[in-house]
Order: sequence, then C-alpha cells, then structure tokens
Amino acid sequence: MKKAFKCAFALLCCAVLFVSCSKNYGDDIDELKGRVSTLEATVVSLQSQIDAGAVITSVTPVTDGVKVVLSNGKEFTIQNGKDGQNGQDGKDGSVVTIGENGNWLIDGKDTGLPSRGKDGIDGKDGQDGKDGIDGKDGQDGKDGKPGIYYVPNPETGCFDMVDPSTDPATVTPTSIKFLVPGTVTAVYGDETITFYNVQGAESGKVVINLKQEIGYISLYSDEMAYSRNTLNFYSIVEKGNTFTAPDGNKFVFVEGNTLTSPVEIGVRVSPTNAKLNPDNIQFINSQGEALKYVKVTAVKEYEKLLTKASLNNGLYVLTVELEENVADKDLKAAIQHNGKEILFAIAVNNNNGGRVISGYNVRFAKEETVCHSENVTINGTAIEEIHNRGLVCEETGEKLESEKVWLDEPAVKAIASGANKNIKEGDNRDEQPILAVVKGEPIEIAYDCNENGEVVKPIKGFYVKLDEDKAVSSKPSELNAWKSYVYENLGKLYEGNTGSVTIKDMKSVEGDVIGFRVFAVNMDGTLVSPYGRSFYVQVGNAPTSDVITATILADKKEAETDYIETKAFVNCEVVEGWTLVTEDKYAKAPFSVKYFDSNKKEINDCAKYKNIKYVKFCTTDIAEYIDGQEYEQTLKLYNMTKEGVKFLTKTITAKVTKVMPTDCPEIKVRPAQQEESGIIRSYMVPVNGYDKASDRGMKDLNNIFYEIDKLNLTFTFANTAKDKDGKYTMPTLVSTPYELVIDKALIDNKTEHMVTVSATYNAVSRKSATSKVEDYLVTGSQKFTFIFACWENANKYAWVNKPKDLTPILQWKSEGNTVAADMANINVTNSYNNEEFGGVLAKFINNKWLRVVTDEKHAPALTVDGMTNPYFKVSISGTGIEFTQIGVQSESAPVKDHNETLTFYVQDAFGHITAVTSTVVVKAPEKK
Repeated sequence: MKKAFKCAFALLCCAVLFVSCSKNYGDDIDELKGRVSTLEATVVSLQSQIDAGAVITSVTPVTDGVKVVLSNGKEFTIQNGKDGQNGQDGKDGSVVTIGENGNWLIDGKDTGLPSRGKDGIDGKDGQDGKDGIDGKDGQDGKDGKPGIYYVPNPETGCFDMVDPSTDPATVTPTSIKFLVPGTVTAVYGDETITFYNVQGAESGKVVINLKQEIGYISLYSDEMAYSRNTLNFYSIVEKGNTFTAPDGNKFVFVEGNTLTSPVEIGVRVSPTNAKLNPDNIQFINSQGEALKYVKVTAVKEYEKLLTKASLNNGLYVLTVELEENVADKDLKAAIQHNGKEILFAIAVNNNNGGRVISGYNVRFAKEETVCHSENVTINGTAIEEIHNRGLVCEETGEKLESEKVWLDEPAVKAIASGANKNIKEGDNRDEQPILAVVKGEPIEIAYDCNENGEVVKPIKGFYVKLDEDKAVSSKPSELNAWKSYVYENLGKLYEGNTGSVTIKDMKSVEGDVIGFRVFAVNMDGTLVSPYGRSFYVQVGNAPTSDVITATILADKKEAETDYIETKAFVNCEVVEGWTLVTEDKYAKAPFSVKYFDSNKKEINDCAKYKNIKYVKFCTTDIAEYIDGQEYEQTLKLYNMTKEGVKFLTKTITAKVTKVMPTDCPEIKVRPAQQEESGIIRSYMVPVNGYDKASDRGMKDLNNIFYEIDKLNLTFTFANTAKDKDGKYTMPTLVSTPYELVIDKALIDNKTEHMVTVSATYNAVSRKSATSKVEDYLVTGSQKFTFIFACWENANKYAWVNKPKDLTPILQWKSEGNTVAADMANINVTNSYNNEEFGGVLAKFINNKWLRVVTDEKHAPALTVDGMTNPYFKVSISGTGIEFTQIGVQSESAPVKDHNETLTFYVQDAFGHITAVTSTVVVKAPEKK
C-alpha cells in the first residue's frame, strides 16, 4: 500500500515540475503533499487497527467521502480535499455492500444484482436396485449450471455481468453504475473494502484487506472441552448388516470395513478475529515435513464459556480426520520414529505467503475399539425410568411375552435358542411410571449424550415406531386407535444420536396411553438392543402459562407487596412450590406467597386454587435481595390421571422487583401544635434540668408529632443560628425516644427553622451480590417550620393585687428611708403553660429556674419618663427588693404622687437575660 502511494506521489510531482517554468506551484505542491500524506496515514492506521483485531461495524457516506467505524470505537474518514473558495460543495460519498440476500446494495438499496452465482440444481438420484442381492445404484443426474452474477468494474464505474457456465467465464459489461463521479465510493466485500475516486491514491483506488492474517497459534489445553495433546483415532470394524427403517431408508454395513472416528482439538489464535481455513492447516514435524494421511476437515468457533477466568476470544475447535484406507503400518511409520512418538506442530499458511507454527506438542495414535451404546433418554428421562409393559399390560392385567436383552455383547441379530443363543429375559419396567408428554411438542430421543447435549458415544442411527406387538386387543383395538392418530417423524431413519417424534393430533382423545418402540444400530452394525426398547407415554394438552408482576417495597425487614389481583390460578391437584429462578447467592429462598379469595380471605388449600383472586408476595428478610433487582420464580400446577401420570396444567411465573422507598411515611402533627401561621413554636427543656444552667435544650418530638415512636426518622434543619463563637450549630436527634437536642443559641423565640423529615429504614438495603446489608436513608417531602422558644419568653410580670394591691408604695421621708418588697408579691403569668410555668416570681428564683443578674450592665433601677429615679435607689438580694431613699432636702421631694417603673433582670437556664418590669408608686412627703 505504501509503495502505491509513493508512486502516485512521484507521478504527481513530475506533472507539477513540467509546468513550473510558467507559474509558481509551490503552494499547490505543498497542499498535494499534505493531502497524500494524510490519506496514506489514514489508510495505514485503518489497516493496522484491523490487523490488530478490530472489525468494521459500519461504513456510511459523508460529504465527499465515506466514514468507517470500527468495533473498538475508532472512526476513519476517507475524504477528498475540499474545493477552494467559491468552489461547489462536495457530494456525499456512496457505499456498495453485499446484502444478506447476496445481492449488491448501494447505500442500503437493493440493486437486484447477485454478487455470486447460485449453485445449479443437483441431479436426481438413480433408482435403488431391488432388495435381495442389492442391485447397483443408478447413475446420478448431471448437476445444473451455476447462475450469473455481477462484479464492480472500476474502469467503467459500472457492474460487469459474469456467466460462469462457460470456460472461461464470459464477462459482459453493463451500463449499471455503481460509481458516483467525483465522490468517494466504498465497495464492501467479504475479504476487502475498496475505496474508489480517492484523490492522491494510485488510479484513485485504495484497498483495505479485511481478511486477518494469523499472527500466533497454540494449543489451548487449560479448561477447554477439546483440550488434548494426543489425537487418538479410534477404528471400528463393521459387521455385515442392513438396518432398514419403515420410511425405506437404510444403513448398510460391510463386513470387515474399518471406520475411523474423527477427533477434535482446541486451539487459540491471534488476532482474535482471524479466521482459520481448514485447507491452510497442516501438522508438521520438526523438519518441516507435513504429516501424511491426516487432514483438518472443519473449523468451528468455541462458543461455550470456560470454567476459569480466561477470555473466550480466538478459541477454535479443529476437526481432524484420518484418510480412508490408510494401512496401519504406513500410519505408524508417519507418526513414530524408532518406536518413539514424533511431536508435531500446527502450521497455518497465511495469504501473504508466510506460515505460522505452534509449539511441537501434538502426538497421534490409532487403536481399535468397540463402540456400543448403553444409554437412551426420552425427553431427558432415562428410559430405565419409564414404563414399558415388560411382562404385563397395565390396562388388562394380561401377561405378555417378556422383553429381551443381549446375553453378552450386541450382535447384528437376535438368536433365541440353540448353542448360539445371545439373548435373555430382561428390561422389565412395569413398575415405572408412564411418561407424560404434550400433544404437538416433540418427544426428544437422545442416545449417549451428556447434560450439555454433546455426544459421548456415537451410534449410527435409529427410528421409532408404535409398540404394535404389545397393543391391547379390544374393540376397537388399542393399536387401531394408535394408528388413527397423526404423528410426525414416526418411522423416520435418523442418522446420529438424536431425533424426535411428535404426536400431532389425537382425534379429540387427549389422555390416551401410547406405546412406542425405538430401534437403534451401533456404528459397527450391531443392534443396540435385540428387539428395540419400548416406552409408554400419556398425552396431555399443552400447559398454559401466566405471569404475575409485582413490586415489593423495602420499607421493613419483613416486607410484603400489596394485594395483587390475578386470574392466573386454575383447578389443580398437585402443586410444585415456588422455585427461585434468579441466580443470587444471597437470596436463600423465593418470596413466600399468601393467597386470598375475592373477599381477601386467605386460602391455604390447593384444592381451592381456582378461587384465588389476590396474592401477596412476602419475605422474612428483604435484605437478602439486591436493591432494584427483579427476582423471577415459578409455580407449577399439575393434575393427575387415573394411571397416576402427573400432567403439568399451568406454569405461573412471578416477577417480583425489590424497590427502595422514595419517601418517608406521612407524619401527622398532634392537634393544636401549630399556630395559625403553621409555625410550630417548640418550647425547649434544658438538658440539665430547670434548676441548673444548660448549654442545650431538648424536646421530645412525640409531644409534637403523632405516633412517630413507631417510625425510624431523622430531622434535617434547613437553617441554623450561630453560636457565641460565630459558628453554625446543627441540631442533633437521638432516634429513641426522638429527643431533639439543640444548642441554646438556637433558642431565641424568633428565628424560623425549616425542618425536613427523613426516614432511615433499618437493614433493608443491599446494593450488589457482594455488598453488606445497610440502612437506607430517604429524604422526605414533608417540611415543617419550627421556632425554638423557652418558657421564660412567654412570661409577663405584675404585682399581686388580690386580695389586696401589693404594689410597693415609696413614701418620701428622709435619707436612708427604706421600703422593702418581696418577689413573692410579683405574679408571673405564662401564655404557653401557666399551670406549669405560672405563679409568683420567688418560686422560680428559689428553684433556680431563674436567677437575678446584678452586674453593672443589668443593675436594677427605677425610671420615669426615661429618667432614672432621683429619689430612691434599688437593691436586690435573693428574692427581696429594697428601695432606699436618697436626698433629704425638701426642695428635692416630689410635689405629687406618681408611678415609676421598676426594672431588674433575670437569666434563665439557657442563659437568656430578660428584663422584669413592674410599677411602683412614689408619694410626695406627707402634709402636716
């Protein structure tokens, strides 16, 4: 590819130099160099990505080109340079591909032109000779001629029609265009993608090779089912026999003919998307000589999962066969040297002429073996576990001729008596149950297959027919009834180990018992059993199915769904309990189920399943299940026949999804806990009690909200106050008993706090199969506005006036005159809870709910009209108040009686300082 670009670039440079004397083309040359260099780099990069294992996922037109997208996410654009100023916009490129139908598609539109010719119709087989001594087969008819196809011709920009029936093939040009002049067109084939009309490329064409070259190959001998280092060809010697099925087809075994079994070996290649071709694979010795007599006949991708943490990419299974009629001595000479095994490597020829070789670790061997079948299953059940009328008819009790089995090794025919007798009585399965099968569904027969359906021991083939010899004689006979039914594949000769027979129609006689007998032949021509093996089935209608979809809310450990209305349940006699389908090592059991009738009364008797109208899915521990995951479980309902055969009537599938809470339960405020504005004014209790100073207040929220003690909640505050250090303080909540504890700085009787209620659901969350069980917090949508207050904020003070007015009277007399008062005479009225917080002030001072503050800033005083009283000073000790007269000059005395305001300060348990104000009477001197 690089050589092609270099040539193109050289030619372009020559063209430019030819006219350089008349014009300065330096800029044009630089532009051309840049364009070619960019294009070359793009193509080289694209090819390297494909060589590294990337696959083209799409090719789409873009303006003046096409865009290629790879499986690794990288994108490449093959695009011509844009025109200079005032040039016309380029047109979208075009993409030509081969469609799934084999026709050429242009930008996704079918042209109707085939990319490959159809194979000719095979000639008809000649007629078989008559039985007896087999006649020679007639000659095959001649094959038809291959069909016409079309290929793109870049020289003309049109498709050429190719007729391969002539020698050489006839190529006829057409006028059907695939190239759009002046735009890049991509032709996407099986092995290449070709870009046409590309400026800067030689002949305007760029070819990208899509066929991967093998870079590395090795045996994969770790956990692969086909991992082996010795390829052992097992040879089987045929015994003369003809095995003919009711449909007329047969297997012919030739006495002494040797069959050699193919073997399989696992390999790994790089890059992982490289394709192996059987024709290019050989086994070579250390001298580079190819092993004769063996060949790779098939390559298939290994699609099953490995049992270890290995990538499955690049894994293939090679089928290796020994050529026919290879003499043992010749094969031995090829695979051994001086009696020792020769080691071989796997060699792959690449398209580029190179060869990739594995390590020398493959050995070959051949040994003769006997391969006789031993096991057959019917619908996955071993035939030994299925009823067969071995000695007696279950319908009439009539004794029947016993079944026969081989005395020793299988033979081509049964010999019942004499010195060469080779059969004996056996295979009595009268006590085994009849197999339940469904009308219209295949009855699968499998010889010697493992649980994955892989053949363990091959047989040549088999067929199935009715068990005619053991049908019950009655009017009408059982056999006539059997024969009146419609079957599919009955009497068909199957080659290989697996096949089926289907009961298509029973003429409205569902539930009948039908006997079948399967006849099989081994690879060497011996019969698997002397007279076949019978099995009896009872036929039922196809079971119905229904789905119940539910969600279970993880709001508590023992969570359950709401009532789910359903019509899924039917009459049944046997119930197979719910089975969990979803694989999850933490989910120890399926969700249990409660059943209810139309009145939502629980049902426990399965005989009443037809009455089920509602179900609930429940769990004892919701944390066993992953958040948001759907768990599927099935319930099977059966009915029994008189013969004791259990028939599946219905399968109910429940799909239960664990959903996490998205909101908390609705919280109700207790009556009259909110003011008319909706604000909750919460009076806080000092955490140390009313008789001590406290830096925090507490509120039992059960006193505000209804039944929150039954829930698990948190409270989040949208705003907070600053403490004395200027820091914001956040309220904390003790979950039990829902005591809200806040800093005293928040207790100011005025600041509104928005409160969001959230819920913590205990031990209900598990985010993955490996994570631990966690609590689950949900922020709710309910919000409340709080104001935090203390009881003192609601106080009002006044002198007791009953039974008489105890307001102090200060009579002006002489200096030092003292009038005493007591706080027991000051009445406290509390607007929040007067019974609790009302009374006389002395009670609170004595109990230390309040204390008087007498510092300089908060000294007690008498004032009138904003002026300090000039007649009396105030002092407080304990709960006593003294008013002491100052000044003795008569000129200083008041000339009339008047009221003044007493002010002193108290501090509550939270440190809040509040002024206590009350009235006193100051009288003028008494008149003589």
